[in-house]
Order: sequence, then structure tokens, then C-alpha cells
Amino acid sequence: MTSSRHPWITLAAALLITGLFLLPASQLSIDTSVESAFGDNPPGELAELQNLSETFGEQNLVTVVVDCTASNRSTAEQYLQQLAAQLGKNDWFTDIRYTANLDFAGQKSLLYLPAEHLSFLLDPNITTASANDTYQQLVQQMNQPAYIVSENGNIYLLNLILSVTIDSAETRTRVFDGLHDTVDEVQASKQRYDGLNIGVTGGFMVMDYEGDQMALNDMYLATIITFVLIFILLFLAFKSISLPVLSLIPLLCSIIITAGILHLVFGAMGMIAMVFAVLVLGLGIDFSIHMLTRFMEEMEHRNDVVQAFGQTLVHTGKAIILGTLTTTTAFGALFFGRTQGLQEMGLVLAIGLLVNLGCVLFMLPALVALRLRVGRLCSKIAKQGRFTFLGAVGRFSAHHAVVLAVLLVVIGGFFAASVPRASVTGDLHELQPTDTQAYRQLEKVKANFNYSEDFLLCTAGSYNELVDDVQGFRSIDELMTVESILEYLPRNQSDNLAVIKQAKQLHPSLATLPWLNVTEMTWRDLPEHIRRDWVAERPQGPVFLIRVTAKGDIYDQSYREALLVKMEQVNDDVVGQAIAYPDIMTAMTDDVMRVSVVAAMPILAIVYIGFRKRSPAYALLALVPVLFGIGGLVGLSSYLGVSLNIISIMMIPLVIGIGIDDGIHILHRYKEEGRGSLPRVVQRTGKAIFLTTATTCLAFSSLLFADHPGMRAMAQTPVLGLILCFLAAILFLPALIRLLLERRQNDA
Repeated sequence: MTSSRHPWITLAAALLITGLFLLPASQLSIDTSVESAFGDNPPGELAELQNLSETFGEQNLVTVVVDCTASNRSTAEQYLQQLAAQLGKNDWFTDIRYTANLDFAGQKSLLYLPAEHLSFLLDPNITTASANDTYQQLVQQMNQPAYIVSENGNIYLLNLILSVTIDSAETRTRVFDGLHDTVDEVQASKQRYDGLNIGVTGGFMVMDYEGDQMALNDMYLATIITFVLIFILLFLAFKSISLPVLSLIPLLCSIIITAGILHLVFGAMGMIAMVFAVLVLGLGIDFSIHMLTRFMEEMEHRNDVVQAFGQTLVHTGKAIILGTLTTTTAFGALFFGRTQGLQEMGLVLAIGLLVNLGCVLFMLPALVALRLRVGRLCSKIAKQGRFTFLGAVGRFSAHHAVVLAVLLVVIGGFFAASVPRASVTGDLHELQPTDTQAYRQLEKVKANFNYSEDFLLCTAGSYNELVDDVQGFRSIDELMTVESILEYLPRNQSDNLAVIKQAKQLHPSLATLPWLNVTEMTWRDLPEHIRRDWVAERPQGPVFLIRVTAKGDIYDQSYREALLVKMEQVNDDVVGQAIAYPDIMTAMTDDVMRVSVVAAMPILAIVYIGFRKRSPAYALLALVPVLFGIGGLVGLSSYLGVSLNIISIMMIPLVIGIGIDDGIHILHRYKEEGRGSLPRVVQRTGKAIFLTTATTCLAFSSLLFADHPGMRAMAQTPVLGLILCFLAAILFLPALIRLLLERRQNDA
């Protein structure tokens, strides 16, 4: 074998290739926006929400919370004024609102006054001067800032509506990092602001931003923990420090090369594909484990490294390649899904596995050959862990094959009967962390205000339709606020215009006052910065935005559906994140299930061809562990509290890929060893399967302790599924081999 005969040349070539991909790998970025999961083909509700956002800007509420409990109200108000002025210097936000006043009304301010406040115009003794003085006093009062403040006066709010479309992770990071920096800079500008407690909260995008920072930190920590745990496990299995270290070197090289390829092909990866580092760690180490386990067996019978690796590749190498093809097929099938996130995930894992296989086959023999030239590792190989308990399991399975086959049928029936109990949750809030600053600030705001962080949105195709829709929505008790451009128009201007007309008739001299010569105010008279937030000018006519907030939790499915029934009687084009995200979950869940079924046939064909048997028995038996694992995963989820959600469902292809590998390695070793070898097969190949299952489970188990609930949900599915696959591979599969293959040989 070339790599073991010429190790230095092999390693130099491998390191050179890795070095070439190091720079592009370092530039790979992660796009964690939900929209990145769908690319140019989002589901219907999300597409409508995106279209609306492109027209009117991102309709996400961002709220700066200023708590002056340890300070005073005047300091909080001064801070808000300074912060609003600073934020107004950029174009991130379409609306910056911390007070309510009428300074935008200009000369038509008179139309906003209650009709009874215009009674001074009908005073018989009024003069032009006195009328002007009274008017100026009223306008001054009208333009006094009315802050958004809690009843106890301790909590102030500054509400912002995003004006930029968050179409990439870079844009979102720039906006939210910039907002936090501005908040901190203004507070640091004056010592009197030190007593203010200031935070940022808002809708799902704000929560998701802080959650993603936590998720990335969890991912980095999980990667480190995984390395340490895998190293410890391999040390205990191989009784060597150097072998685990050597097995990780091809893995690290493959991660760098894979990341470099992904950057060159995609530039940035979506939030779903971000898990590839941990997955490749768990999956990629499997190749090294199978290779090392078989190599050490061969070294017990011969003291020649080249021959030992040659035999390893002839036998175990074929099973590794066959298993890689099936796993790659399982992941590669995701490329034919409808969601971009799953397509990227499938490509990431398929490319990562193929690259890792190449690195292991190319580098590991060279690394081991060099290591064996130094020290007494050869003499220690005989002391490796024997895993004799697995041999006992193999004997038990062979001797009680009928009992285990019946037990398999019973357990399989229980799994099938339990499947209807399983349900996939669509509440994305369950996947969001509560231990973040944004969440704590949100709880504070909700305790002090009638506040909802998420909107429902729709549009009206004409002004008359807008008026009708707003009136209809205001008649729905469950709606807390109904906002539109009508909020900026005087509601009683017809009464005020009648009073002004009467005043001019009584006092003709008042007609010389400019502020009294007003006409009816329309939405076109409003300042441009207000119009652009609420009206989109199109060739066929203006389109008006309506933004409503509900009193209840619109992420609660039953509440949302009941509310939408009422709203759609007014306007049947209501959209919002709370409506779009269940669509997202359904689309991705359907994609995973559909692609998993589609992948079954090519996987079966690959296994059938790989075993070179006319009978499909080997191929069908190879599916036993994966069928047991998936059935148990779904059937037991409700009993074990395993959450089935948009994240955990995406891990099912992983269980399929690894589960079928377990069956392939057992069957391939049995095909090599022959009749009567089941105890030896389970002991020796079972050792490798145990280690590969353990390393992958360790890779995900590290996420079980993550702060982010979405990361924890990602870990539960593969850990449970892979444990079940392993049990089926060492217990039930040998029993079926004994009954179906060995008995058939006896009959022959």
C-alpha cells in the first residue's frame, strides 16, 4: 500500500492540500436567518411575508427598554432624546418612536384638536391677536412629548421598526451590533446615565439574534468537548494515546478541506448546515475506528504494517466504502428536497464524508506506519481492549435466535402502535432560549405595558378599502392595536372645519390668520418619512399597510386559528411570522420524510450490489438496525420526552445513514468469516460499531448540556436513534442471520 510504504511523501501531499484550503475555510460564514433555509423557493406564507417586507421594510419590532428605577425620569427622557437623535443618523429603522406628538402636522395642527377646544374661535370678544396667542399655546401643548412610559414611571420604551431587509447574517449582525453599540455609546457619553438599566428586546428576529449567538457559542464548546470525550473513549479502547491522536489528524484535515470547498461553492452556509462540524466529527471518526480496529487484529497475526493495512483495506475497507456510499446517499438525497437548508445540509455532509473517507484512507496508514517506527506500540497492540462482553452477546443471540426474533416482532409492533402518539411541535418559541437579555427585557415590558412583540400584517388596495378594513379590525375584541396611516390623520377634522368656517363667518378678520386657512388633510399631505412607512406607490395605485397586534399569544395554534377566522372576514390576506413559521415547519418536516423514503430504494440497491449476492437477503437484513432505530425513535419519543420539532426531525437522515452502516459491517464480516462465526463477528466488528456509535453519541451528547434549547433538541434524536440501531445490530440482526442465512445453508 503506497501510503504505508511512503508515509512521508503521503503526509506531505496531504498537508499541502489541506494548506491550500485553509484560507477559504477561514472565510466560511454562517447565515442563521430562517429565510436562508428556503432561498428562492420559500413556502407560500413566508413568500408573502417576504414580499411585504421588501415593499415596506422588515416588519419586526425592536424595542429599547430604559429602566430608571435606580435613577430618575428626567435622566431617562434625556437619554431617549439623545439616543433617538443618534439612531436617526443611519437608515436602519423606518420609524423611531418614543413619544407621541403632532409636530408633523405643521400648519394643519388645528385639525387635530378636539372640537370643543376650538370654542375660543366663536368667542364674541375674540381678536386676531388673542386668537393667535391661544392657538400658539394649544400647539405648544400638543407638541409636548408624551413618552411611552409605564404607569409607575420607571420603564420607558423606544420602539423601532426595521427599514432594511435582513437578507443575510452579515446584515443582521451589522444592524443589531450597531444598535447595541449605539445604545452603549450614548449611555457612556454622560455619567448621569450610569444609573439607567438599558436593554433591547422585540420580536422573533431580536430573540433569534441573541439565540444564535448562544447557539454558536454552544457549538464551539460542543466541538471542544467532543474532541476530548472521543479522545478519552479511544484511549480506553485502544490502550494508546498516540492512536486516538493520529485518528483525529485526518478528521481535522477533512474539516478544513470541506469548509474550504463549501466557501468556494456557497460563500456562506445556512443555519441548518452549521451543524456540519459536530456531525463530521461524529461520523468521520468512524472510518478511523473501523480501520484501526481491523488493523490491530491483523497485526496480531502478522508483524508487517504494509500487509496488515493491505488486508484491512481488502476486507474492512470494502465495508467502509459501502457504508460511506449508503450514508452519502442518505444525505445526498436531501439535495433533492424543496428547502435550500436541507439541500445545503445534505451537500455539506455528503461532501464532508467523502473528503473524510479520502483523508482517512490516504493519511491514516501513513501516520500509523510512522508511529510504529518509534517506541513499543507494536507490543502494546496485543493488550488492546477485547470487548469480550460483545462475544457473549453474539453467543446469546445465536443460541436464542427464535426468542429474539419473536421479541423483535413484539417490540416492532409496539413501536408501530405508538407512532400515532408522536407529534411534531410547531411552536418555535420552545426552541428559543429564555436565559438571554432580550427575553428578560421582554418579560419586564410585558409586565408593565399592553405589549406584543409580534405583528400580524395585511394590505389594502385603496384608501376606501383601508378605512373599511381598519374599522372592521377595530371591531374585533381580540385585537389590541390596529395601526395604519390613518393613525396620523385627524379623526374629527370635519367637525373642526365646520367650526373654522363658522368662526370666519362670525369674525371675518380671522381669515387673515394663515393657520386658520386650512383645508381637509389627506394622507398625501403627511410628511414623506411617514408616507413611505405605510404606503407603497405603484403604477396601478397606492397600497396601504395595516399592522395589528393581538391580545393573546399568536404562536398558540388554536388561538391564532380562531383569530384568523375573524380577521379574514375583514381582509383575507393576513400574514405574519406566527403564520409563516408553522408553514416552514410543515415544509421542512414533509421534505425530510419524503426524501428519507425516496433515499431508501437507492440505498437498498447499493447494499444489494455491494454484497454481490443474487438473493436480496443481505440487503434487506442490513436495513434491520435502521428500521428498528427509526421506529423506536418515533414510537418512544412521547414516552421518553424526546421533542420532535423542526430541528430534531432533520436529524433522521443521520440515523438512517449510520444505522445502515451498522448492519453493513456486521453482515460484511459475517460474509467474510462464514457459518458459525456470529460470536466472533459480534465481538470484533461489534467493538468497532460500539465505538463508532459511542463517538457519534458523544458528539451529540455534548449538545444536551447546551444553553440553547434548539441545540439540545438537535442532540436527542440521534442519541436515541443510534443507541437503538446499535442494539438491533448486535442483538437482533445476528439472530436473524442465524435463522435466515445459516439455517438456509443447513437446508442446502
